[in-house]
Amino acid sequence: MILTLITSGFWLIVYLIRVFLKQREIRKLTPEQKSEIKSKIKAGYEKRGKSKKEEIMEAVERLNSTLPPNKELGQYHKRYFANEEERELDEWADFSEDYSFELVGESNYRETLLALIKKNDAFKLGELFVDAVIKQEPENEFDSTAVAVLVAGKKVAYVPSSMSLDVTSYLDEKGFNAMKVKAVLKWDSESPQPNVGVWLDFNF
Repeated sequence: MILTLITSGFWLIVYLIRVFLKQREIRKLTPEQKSEIKSKIKAGYEKRGKSKKEEIMEAVERLNSTLPPNKELGQYHKRYFANEEERELDEWADFSEDYSFELVGESNYRETLLALIKKNDAFKLGELFVDAVIKQEPENEFDSTAVAVLVAGKKVAYVPSSMSLDVTSYLDEKGFNAMKVKAVLKWDSESPQPNVGVWLDFNF
């Protein structure tokens, strides 16, 4: 026991001497050198992996990234015509029928759409009604007025480019970058490899 105490005391003294010398070295460093050391320490911690809490927070941030920054998510209210005459005079009357606003680009997100259908066990039904979000995509390299459509936080289609400016203008007038809408997925339930189309219940 005495030998253990002596050994422990020796290593304690060695440790204290090393701490003292290290502190002297740190005091001699410039602010830039101290900042560099802190950055390396931080990077080392990051390499050790993320906690469960950090993973959850990152997942929440990814979900929030699908919504408009600094603005509320708008709630869409479908517009109905008071009479047939009003309907005939309206340039967007073609979209007044339920789920008549056809989207494009679904083939690029076929796996996502099929996963949604599978999750809802709806293959035999041929259609699936879902909540969706239309979201402006000004960073789109092909069309700065592009409007993406998301279901369960995942992109599934786009508003046709011929109408993207109109939809973007509509959202701007309402004061939103994005808006909740209703959508329907449709496919051939007899096909073993069906293509999936998406329509919105949306008019201006």
